[in-house]
Amino acid sequence: MSRAAALAIVLAALSSVSADSVRPVKVTKEAVEDEGGFRFRLSEGTDESALSPRARPAAGVPLDDAATKRVLDRLPAWSAPDDEHPLALRESSLPIPRPGRTVQEPFPPPSEVGRPAAPDRGEAGPLRVLRRAPGGDVPLAPSLSATFSQPMVAVTGHEDPGREARPVRLAPEPPGRWRWVGTKTLLFEPAGRFPMATDYRAEVPAGTRSAVEDGRALAQAVIWTFTTPAPTVTAASPKGGPARREPLLFAAFDQRIDPEAVAKRLRLRVGATSFPVRLATGEEVEADAAVKSMAAAAAAGRWLAFRPTETLPAGAEVTVVVPAGTPSAEGPKTTATEQSWSFHTFGPLRVSGRRCGWNDQCPPLSPWQIELSNPIDPKAFRKEMVRVEPELPGLKVQVFGPNLTISGASRGRTTYTVTLAAGLPDIFGQTLGQPATVSFTVGAAPESLFAPGGRSWSSTPPPARVSRSTA
Repeated sequence: MSRAAALAIVLAALSSVSADSVRPVKVTKEAVEDEGGFRFRLSEGTDESALSPRARPAAGVPLDDAATKRVLDRLPAWSAPDDEHPLALRESSLPIPRPGRTVQEPFPPPSEVGRPAAPDRGEAGPLRVLRRAPGGDVPLAPSLSATFSQPMVAVTGHEDPGREARPVRLAPEPPGRWRWVGTKTLLFEPAGRFPMATDYRAEVPAGTRSAVEDGRALAQAVIWTFTTPAPTVTAASPKGGPARREPLLFAAFDQRIDPEAVAKRLRLRVGATSFPVRLATGEEVEADAAVKSMAAAAAAGRWLAFRPTETLPAGAEVTVVVPAGTPSAEGPKTTATEQSWSFHTFGPLRVSGRRCGWNDQCPPLSPWQIELSNPIDPKAFRKEMVRVEPELPGLKVQVFGPNLTISGASRGRTTYTVTLAAGLPDIFGQTLGQPATVSFTVGAAPESLFAPGGRSWSSTPPPARVSRSTA
């Protein structure tokens, strides 16, 4: 029997047997050789562990071609699978776009050299100055410009035309560079900027002519002026206070100054008494962290540090006066008005105020604050210098400048007495000298209404709780 016939018989038998009833049979090489071919055996499925040894089956008889044909004729007709599809191809490319009309012009078009455009001749009539800048009082003047109504130079003549050929006269003229911007605008750029504290005058003389052959000259001179300001104080220290009685002072300006010339005019005024000052040394500036930082931030040559030649009174209001007539190192103008700032020197260390809560309401657990007249020395301060009666659980004391902040588990409807030790120090080397007491009356805890948890999307919100303090 051929291999194809055997396979057909197996398929026919399998088509009438369920999968659950098929039991796999082990086929060895020896069995194949003994039988003389490859054979199958089908039976009802049974647990192999329950099978008992069976007798050897009888030898089969191969089917002849006629018998095989009769078996194959019983099989259903063969049909091609229904999952076959033609090969999927991508969509075809779009057609080449076509113009709406046919253009008959050649490409590239033939080159045609036309006549050059006529040069800009500007306005007809006599020459005029259309714009000029700067003018009047200006805080800063980076450049000077003048624009004319007609071309003044050739297109290629943008370099400095020389002093005699310039249409603008400037006095005083600082170091800088003149150049043309286009053919109508003359620009002067000083080295950096125009010096401060100076009055400037610019003039375009009458009779100045343009570069246009038939242009008419400027009918009358055009004159304008501008002014840069005298020195102005931009930063100063100390301010407010308290400050030491021999303080190191600092002043910065908006322009270069001569420190010696400015220091000769400065005065410290306490009431009707004036105290002269001297320039601080480099060592004094290096030793003061605040002044050293401000000097580093200021431009070179625009600041001075100074101090009084004698000790200032204690607890006094001091006014630093930069008088009118203070000179600049950039120009001849001096200040027209007085400039000043104030600070006060330190006095004896004492308690100057107290606070608790908002609007002096003092609920339980809120911190207390004691204010002193001078900043407290944080390095020399010790927590033991503050005593609270009755005892305040969780006592914590913090130092912020002239303020002491005391916090802890304070009880409602209780008056606490805070005692500051006589040795409590300030940054000027002083102490209180004697104990100081401050009282704080803690009121009742306020009623509160709150709902625990966050926003809920439930139609039935969680119940709210009302807390009423009895402290």
